[in-house]
Amino acid sequence: MKNLTKLMMVALAGLALAGCGKQEEAGNKTDSSAPKTEQKATKSDKEEGKFKITLNEDDKEITSKELSFKEGDFLQDVMENEFDILEENGMISAIDGHEKNDKEQKYWLYEVNGEQPTVGAKEYKLKDGDKIVFDLKKLDM
Repeated sequence: MKNLTKLMMVALAGLALAGCGKQEEAGNKTDSSAPKTEQKATKSDKEEGKFKITLNEDDKEITSKELSFKEGDFLQDVMENEFDILEENGMISAIDGHEKNDKEQKYWLYEVNGEQPTVGAKEYKLKDGDKIVFDLKKLDM
């Protein structure tokens, strides 16, 4: 039953990610005719936060970093600035050369603060203090 649950979570994440594209936020363009004080306020509207990300393979740490983000940023967008990410069918298939392996049933799964999220990395909005772990490991089926 536990294996079926993991497989369903991977499938759900794939479906969620497949329907998602990069989203652009409205209002991130500034009017050059606006007074300088308004432009400064627009730029500082977004607060910054920090989160820790750890990459594991078979529960062994590959790397760990503390990264900054702005309010409203999505996990995968921030990751793409820090890591070499490959995507296949809407799912992360490789991070910094560590690739999924269909024959061995090894896939990238992630947790946020010790729990599996219900959305893919493209849809997960970061929160200050998040602890994110991506693990490339075999699904027990």
